[in-house]
Amino acid sequence: MNEEEMDVNNTMRNSNWIVGRKVKNQVREGSTYINKDWSSAQIYLTGRKLNLLQVNYNIEKDAIEFLGVKDSLYAFTGNNIDSLKINGKLLIPISKDGSRFEELLYSHNDFMFYKSFETKTYKQSINPLNGRYDGPDRIRVVENYYFSENGKSELITLNKRNILKYFDDQKQEVKKITKDENWSLRKEGEVIKLLNLLHTNEISG
Repeated sequence: MNEEEMDVNNTMRNSNWIVGRKVKNQVREGSTYINKDWSSAQIYLTGRKLNLLQVNYNIEKDAIEFLGVKDSLYAFTGNNIDSLKINGKLLIPISKDGSRFEELLYSHNDFMFYKSFETKTYKQSINPLNGRYDGPDRIRVVENYYFSENGKSELITLNKRNILKYFDDQKQEVKKITKDENWSLRKEGEVIKLLNLLHTNEISG
């Protein structure tokens, strides 16, 4: 057994082990997972990195899950994981108690731009003619964006008006950049580019 396999075993002993198989939910339509497909990922513990296959993040349960032998399902919570990198997404536990993983989109010193995930279930109505539900309940993943500075987070709607309000002391600079680049700031990629420019100018200034 190599060092990485030992780390996996030690991590499993300190986590929740769910015995079962990965199956489709027959009661609800939709998925509680962050990615459509299960894929390889890197899990970072304190001073350690684990490379695992068949990994996904269960938003509803707030747990990192991976498939083991014969589709046995293992679930890790945030109290023993520093971060997870999966499908180009970097997930970190934002809250002080180490729970609730969010996608880190940008960071600079004490500033962070991150995206949170939650699931919402939409109940189907009952058909009054036959007393049956019209179909299965539907589940949807909802994304919210936050700016965090000095440990304080603020919910942000991605548009120019809201971001100008947040960067009130740099309003003119933000206006000039968005005009020159023709950005509406409704896309996370545009916001990341803006933050890069703002902090670059801050450093060079």
